[in-house]
Amino acid sequence: MQIALVTFMSRSGSTFFSSLLDEYQSFHVTIETDFFKQLSTVSPDALGSPASLADRFEHSHLANNLFQRDRFLALAADLPVLTHQNVASCVLQAYFETEVTGAVLVKSRGPAWYLSAIAERMPELKFVHVVRDGRAVLNSQYNTRRVYKRGNMACEPLMPARIWRNWTSYVDRFRERFPGRILEIRFEDAVAEPEVTAARVQKFLIGDTVLVGKDGTGVEYRDKIPERELSLHENVGQSPIAGNVDKWKQSLPQNDVVLFELIAGRALANKGYVPLYVTGSRFGWLVRPRVLWRLATSLLRFGLRRMENAFYHLYRVASGKPLGSSGQDDSE
Repeated sequence: MQIALVTFMSRSGSTFFSSLLDEYQSFHVTIETDFFKQLSTVSPDALGSPASLADRFEHSHLANNLFQRDRFLALAADLPVLTHQNVASCVLQAYFETEVTGAVLVKSRGPAWYLSAIAERMPELKFVHVVRDGRAVLNSQYNTRRVYKRGNMACEPLMPARIWRNWTSYVDRFRERFPGRILEIRFEDAVAEPEVTAARVQKFLIGDTVLVGKDGTGVEYRDKIPERELSLHENVGQSPIAGNVDKWKQSLPQNDVVLFELIAGRALANKGYVPLYVTGSRFGWLVRPRVLWRLATSLLRFGLRRMENAFYHLYRVASGKPLGSSGQDDSE
């Protein structure tokens, strides 16, 4: 069983990517989870016993029912020694309730800033990065309500632009540090050539390009999604509309696109996404009254959202609820 971590920025098309792979027998995809984030914090000396690990995972509310304690303990009982690799294998075998062959892809919750830590602890682990035009991500976040907090995922372009820029740069640095261990999939390419994309992933993970379909497209993936989060994954098993790939060009206000490109223009170009407006000097855009006004209102909303997040975390700490648990990352 080859394990791979699927990482992405929220609203980058990971649901489509997951349901696409779910069409083929070689792939098994988990729901979004913080499992590897939790595992990356455990040092090799602290792995302890299966029971102590089970207590640790349960206490951290290992996201979205991924962790099945009884089945995990039964599988781990015969292990002569615990390693990050075989602990992950037992957790995933328990999750799928059957012996799994081929590739298991574990979806992270949004940007996984712990990639390097888990890569060091699990040398056999591979990674798949799903990337989408940051402006399309912004447009989707504008139109998607958060399920564990009030409001939409994004209310201004500054924070999403910073996160998208920093995240894609982080992935590039990770690729340089761990060559050959991460495959990048552009959402737009997956929509245009889904079978070619699936074959690329299969070759990267298990060295075979012959795809074999299976019954129940998307069912294995969708059935595990918590009911409260189904609104974020409405398109499981459905083919995307190719014309919607560039829908953001008609939906996003020009000033929002300009601000996004002022912050993340170079990162967009590095990923093959052509800036629409900010192609030369940035100063000329910053002195335009409408852009300045949008910048001012965005900074205000940016500050209010940060304050909201801070008070939310203080509330969780005061109420004894763990941070980083299931459903706590609605893509700020």
